[in-house]
Amino acid sequence: PSPGSPRAGVESRAAQPGRRLMALGCFRLKQQVLVGHDVYVFRVGCNCDATALAAATSENSLGVFDPESLKLLRTLDGHGDMIEDVTFFQSSPACLASCSRDGTARLWDLRAAEAAACTRTFQLQTDEAYTCSVGRGDAALACGAGEKVHLFHVGEGKRLTIYRDCHTDTVNHVRFHPVETSRLLTGGVDSLIALLNTDEPQEDAALVGVIPNDECVQSFTLVGPDRGTLCSVSTTEQVRIWGLGSEDFGAKRAEFLGMRDHPMLSREDSVGYVVETFYDQPSQQVFVLAGTGEDGAGCRDLLLFRVGLPEPEPVATFARG
Repeated sequence: PSPGSPRAGVESRAAQPGRRLMALGCFRLKQQVLVGHDVYVFRVGCNCDATALAAATSENSLGVFDPESLKLLRTLDGHGDMIEDVTFFQSSPACLASCSRDGTARLWDLRAAEAAACTRTFQLQTDEAYTCSVGRGDAALACGAGEKVHLFHVGEGKRLTIYRDCHTDTVNHVRFHPVETSRLLTGGVDSLIALLNTDEPQEDAALVGVIPNDECVQSFTLVGPDRGTLCSVSTTEQVRIWGLGSEDFGAKRAEFLGMRDHPMLSREDSVGYVVETFYDQPSQQVFVLAGTGEDGAGCRDLLLFRVGLPEPEPVATFARG
């Protein structure tokens, strides 16, 4: 069936039989904050010591919040259009990067006064600047810009290279590998996920491999103890699991189709969607956070699924009251 057609559950193509039923846990809403009326939040990031949250918004600014109370600590202004992505440095909790439809990427330092918080600005020469990531020991910034990926030196503020041939359409997501920090993964509208070795100065030598995702790549997450597995989410909310190791690079371990039509996510004529996939280190499990369609009151709920075989299991709901 087509991705948008109704179905009884999530179709899994992982070849293992059996299915377990389990009771759902329920998380009650602890805290909520209004970022602004008619303001979209495109991305939320947490720093490495869990002392700050940053939200990229449609109001051309970054909001920095206390993770415990969600109190707004400060606002970072400087972008001239919607901010599409925000990412903290991997080892410096006070530093973060953002990219915007104004065609720039910026570095910020939360220790600085408001006027000096923006420490560098990089020109991307396109309004299709949807994604950025910091890696190589916090020494490099990668930004998707149209179908290209720009690599900048954080300390010197110069452009190191432009990867021009990895993608043929807009790049939606870039992330440095958190363990092998010189490796960069990129995903785009051309349905490709590319792995680049940024130690190599020439693009032909830098391209380690390409994974055909079958559909446009919206986002992905690196999971597993050594982050050797990639969970991709397509623009139609399909979740696919890929190997990244030297022995299984590009091997499809599983795919979960029809998440948006899952009976616990769909609401009347409104379908569900995937918020994020993430890895829980203590339990060594992969989870999918998904949102429901709108109910009669125009509200949406969140559900947490554990990714397993043969299909994701709903394990918790998030209640508003």
